[in-house]
Amino acid sequence: MNPYSELLAQDVMNSPVLSTSPETDVDDVEQEFVRHGVSAMPVVQQGQIVGIISRSDLMLVPVLAAAIESGVTAAGIISQPKPVFLVRDIMTRQVVQCSPETELGLVAADMVHQHVHHIVVVRDGLAVGVISSLDIVQLTVQ
Repeated sequence: MNPYSELLAQDVMNSPVLSTSPETDVDDVEQEFVRHGVSAMPVVQQGQIVGIISRSDLMLVPVLAAAIESGVTAAGIISQPKPVFLVRDIMTRQVVQCSPETELGLVAADMVHQHVHHIVVVRDGLAVGVISSLDIVQLTVQ
């Protein structure tokens, strides 16, 4: 028998939810990740979840900056300011969600099938928690 078969999303989710807006500078989000020890945040605009941003998404920033710099150099432009990236520029727009009452096995299966490491737990359209793949793995070593 699986010792985790009785667990629900609400039993392992991280709450309260830290969220950010699409207009937030990615440098600020990175600082929040470190400050709060989280690896993803739902992106919320006017009360609606419009995306999710994770540490993995932040790895795109140097690549994008280098591409912009290369294009600017190729165009012969000198003294271009460092590009500023906002959350909306790199966030993932397709957010995998579940309810607090979703069985943890189904949450894990969704992560595998959707190829994601974070699922946002939603009640009445509002983010109430986040579950990471690491949260599920930690259950096996406790």
